[in-house]
Amino acid sequence: DMIADVAYAVGFPVPDVEVQIVDENDRVAPTGKDGIIRCRSGYHAKVFAAGNRNHGRSDDEAWWYPGDLGRLTEDGILCVIGRSDDVINSGGVKIAAGPLDEMVRKISGVADAGVCAVRGSAGVEEVWVGIVPEPNVETSSLVESIKENRDFRVVIGGVKVVSAIPRNELGKLQRGALRELLLSTKS
Repeated sequence: DMIADVAYAVGFPVPDVEVQIVDENDRVAPTGKDGIIRCRSGYHAKVFAAGNRNHGRSDDEAWWYPGDLGRLTEDGILCVIGRSDDVINSGGVKIAAGPLDEMVRKISGVADAGVCAVRGSAGVEEVWVGIVPEPNVETSSLVESIKENRDFRVVIGGVKVVSAIPRNELGKLQRGALRELLLSTKS
């Protein structure tokens, strides 16, 4: 019940595991800010030491990076917002693709959607969106409403209608395949 209304909440870290949210330079992020999740414990330190006998570092420096992005709330709740390899760097603005996928999927008339980075003509990554519209939806107005949506807080470089969003057997969006699909789809 404590985390039911907290977006992306997965729970509280167990007492013997320290969890931090850091930036790409391993600087600890302020509480409530998004960043890279890292954790450490006595168990992680022993595993690290066993696999790196000549590491020359103390065991308390042995951090484990699971590859997730998230935040810690004021109450100590860990929220996982996506994978660190799902970050789009658009002109220095870093966007977690997972929450953006979810925002687009919530738009009326969208059956499924996914976002990815596509290198634009200026050489900067742009956010592109692939959508599968619901049946009998007028697609041109849907595409325009997505392009003009200010809630995304990012400029959308392109929106293309596709028949399906590429996913693996477990339903995980395949961003590389989506990028190829969007680049091969005519406007």
